[in-house]
Order: sequence, then C-alpha cells, then structure tokens
Amino acid sequence: MRRFDEAERALLDAEALLPAKDSAFEHAEFIQAVTELQEVKGGPPAVKSLEHLISEYDEQNLVVREAVARRALASALFQLDENDRARDVLAQGLRKALRNNLVEVADDIRADMLKSAGADHLEELAEAIDLIGGGTALERRFIRVCPLGKGGMGDVCRAIDLGDGRHVALKTIDLRGHAPDQRQAVINTIKTEYAAAGSLDDPRFARVLDLRMAPGGALYIVQRFVAGPTLREVYESGATPQRLLALLAGTADALAVLHARGIVHRDLKPENVIVARDGRGGEMPVLIDLGIALVAGRPDALKHFGTAPYVAPEQAAGAAVDARADIYALGQMIAEIWGGELPAHYRIGKLWKRNAPGGMPHEIAELVRRMLLPDPARRLSDLKAIAEMLRAQAR
Repeated sequence: MRRFDEAERALLDAEALLPAKDSAFEHAEFIQAVTELQEVKGGPPAVKSLEHLISEYDEQNLVVREAVARRALASALFQLDENDRARDVLAQGLRKALRNNLVEVADDIRADMLKSAGADHLEELAEAIDLIGGGTALERRFIRVCPLGKGGMGDVCRAIDLGDGRHVALKTIDLRGHAPDQRQAVINTIKTEYAAAGSLDDPRFARVLDLRMAPGGALYIVQRFVAGPTLREVYESGATPQRLLALLAGTADALAVLHARGIVHRDLKPENVIVARDGRGGEMPVLIDLGIALVAGRPDALKHFGTAPYVAPEQAAGAAVDARADIYALGQMIAEIWGGELPAHYRIGKLWKRNAPGGMPHEIAELVRRMLLPDPARRLSDLKAIAEMLRAQAR
C-alpha cells in the first residue's frame, strides 16, 4: 500500500507539468495512468479516490478527464456488485459528454454500458414500429436498471436511454391476445390521441416520449422517469389526512389540465401518482402511465384497462368513458384515506354517516358521495370545486 501511495503522489505531482490544452496526448496518457492505478487499488478505497477525482474534474470543467474517471469508478462499482449505482455513474457521464459534443467519449461510455448490461438487461427496439416519430439514430436501445412495478397488463422498469443517457420509465404491454384489426385500432387511437398528449409539457405529468409496437405484439411505452414515492407508499407511511388531502387536491388540478386537452387517464390510482418535488421543494403529485390513456380508446378493449376499485361502473361495463371516469377514481382515492381500500361496490351511504373522532368529515363524505354516483350524468364533475374543497379541509 505504501508503494501505491507513492505512485499516486507522483502522478498528482506530474499533473502540474501537463500541457495547457486538455485534448493533448499527454492528458489522455495521464488520465489512463491515474484510473488504472485506482483500479489496481480496488474496493471501497478506489471508489472513494475516484469520486474525489470526479468532483475535482467537475469543478474544473475537465470533461474528458471526468468521463474517464467515471468509467473507472463504474468498473470499481461493478466489481462490488453495486450495479445500479455503476450504471447511474455512466449515465451521468454520457449526458455530460453529449452536452459537450464529445461524440467519441459518449461512444466509449455507451460501449461500457452495453458490455456491463448483457443481453438480459438490454432492450432493443430497432424492429419495433415507431408509432409517434420518437426514434433516434440509435434506434431506441435501453438498459433496464430495476423494476418499478408489474400488473396484469405488463411490467414497468426504470431504464437508461442509450441515445441521450436519460433515465426513463419503460412500460411493456402485451397485446398478443388482440386480433390484428384490434392492434391496428390501437395504433390508430395512439396516433390520434398523442397529438393532444405529446405536447403536454407540464411537470405534473410523466410525458410520453416514445411509443413502439414490436412485431410480436408487445407495446412499449417510454415515459419520463419521475423520482419519488407513489401516493400508495405515502398512504401506507402513516401520512396525516391533511397531507393526503393536499396531495389529492394537486391531483385534481393535474386532472383538470389533462381533461382540458380531451385526455382521460382511465387508470388513475394511488400507484399511478408519484409524489415528487416542485421547484420550491414542496410536494407535487405527478401523474404517470398516461400511455394507458393513449391505447384505451376502443370500447371493446376497455375491459382490459383500469384497476378495481377505481374503475367507474361504465368503464367496468365496457362502455365508452370520458373525464367522469377519472372523477370516480379520484373519489375512491379520497375515501381510501379513512376507509382503507374500498371494495368495488362499496355502499358509500355507510361511509357518509361516519362521524366518529378521526373519521371522515361530513363535507368530504358528501363530496365523495357525489363523486362516486354510479350514473356518470349525475356525478360531480367540477374539478376546480373538488380541489378547493380538498384544500379547505387540508388546512
């Protein structure tokens, strides 16, 4: 270890003698020597040293040096089985290289990511039909990082887009059970509704970035990845009713924006709301899985979408739905604060009569009753009034 420390000090002394031009050959040789030395050290000490180097290079805006150090750090992390962290380190390096137009550096980082991922983690959509023109020169290659959820329709995972290094949510929906004409109907619906949803540039929505249909019948939905717990996780954390009502008021605001665009979510539930942070550090509900809204346009296919007990009666019956189906789902989410998970055919009259300490306030109970009316024509549909009531009760 003493000889290693001496070699490290010698290299750091040599750094002062490097040419001023960062792209000079001597710089590349120096960086390679430093990173190889850290790799020889290995383990947590190497990680700590490389993180220190990356911090220094970042402060000095030495992008090429930082990229090489990041590759070495990722290698050390992979050896420690910290695979997700290693991929994050490489993704950050890829984004920075692309911002600085360092094409060769970006390609080297991509090569490292592909080598470390293996076939099991690589999702290649080159042969999938581009439904909305969201393709890139890399034909949409993704590295699967970790699962985010799984349902009857398919699964969703956090992934890294090799085109730009962004983290995305990659959802796969199995449409193999649909007849060819039904699949085509889905494609037609997507093209129509995406015209409204594709330009939805609002932080309260996980924007759909790409939609692709694989030859085998799998539909891939690429969404902006949103960090934070789901509303379900916040429910289960023991959050106060006031906090939950404030979050649901924000959810109502977001739904109003969505409905103004003529878009119905169709699968609103606590699992599809992420509690993120806004620019001021406050909590902000973000709606995810808007891709479901894009593919659920055919009445005969609606029975495949939605989650009990949040599915409105008309949606469960396979009828065409509008914004009032989302109102029903939101009503269930409000009632859930006090009553736990409600069965699909809960008798809201019983809930309305509750007045025990800690029970649902009368004003909220009446609001929920009107939101959960079976007949959509009689159902409360004023999201502004709903949001105002929820905020008043959250104070």
